[in-house]
Amino acid sequence: MTEDATISPGEIKKLAERALVIQSYILRRAWGVLYAALGMSWFVTMFVTSGLSLSSEGSLILKLVVNIAASGTALIVILRTFRRARYTAEISNLVIDRRWAGPFGYRVMMPMWTGAYAVAILTVTFFRAEAAPVILAVFVVLVAYLCYALRLSFPLRLPLEGIVALSALALTVAGSIVLLAYGGGDAGYAILWGSTIVIWLLAAAYARRRPLPEPVEDSAT
Repeated sequence: MTEDATISPGEIKKLAERALVIQSYILRRAWGVLYAALGMSWFVTMFVTSGLSLSSEGSLILKLVVNIAASGTALIVILRTFRRARYTAEISNLVIDRRWAGPFGYRVMMPMWTGAYAVAILTVTFFRAEAAPVILAVFVVLVAYLCYALRLSFPLRLPLEGIVALSALALTVAGSIVLLAYGGGDAGYAILWGSTIVIWLLAAAYARRRPLPEPVEDSAT
């Protein structure tokens, strides 16, 4: 091999840094889809079907079907988006590991989604009075899971919209637990979740509109 064909350590470092920038850009857009998909799913759950009574079996079944359809659609959109992100990041994965892909695989998210709805359906069916605490417990797990996944996706620096979106969700879940414990009215839940949904949709728009960062030029050139 000739000397000209040798890649210097500095060139390898610049290649790795550029690969990380591209991968972060791809993942940021993918997370934007996640914010939009989950935000719309929560809108259906919290506002579209919230008026259906749990005391009527027909209304309960309709509510579950609509909520499962909305959540399932969001799940499919998220899985497909991150699968495409994984494919388009293959080049960067030659120099950057892709542990971020683990939390967004079918083998992880499908069992989690199925288990969450199985627990919710069983609780509503047999322990209806405990449905709200169980659902909030599921959201606590979701917040922790998304925080873990966001950190894996952006190991160097978390994007602003991700911090804002997950902080809003965490505060809303905590506020809902407080309202449940002290007998808060429906208006309180509507304000909390309505605000979070708006924040998540704005975070989605912000993430999707970020331009591809320009490559950092070597100061010596």
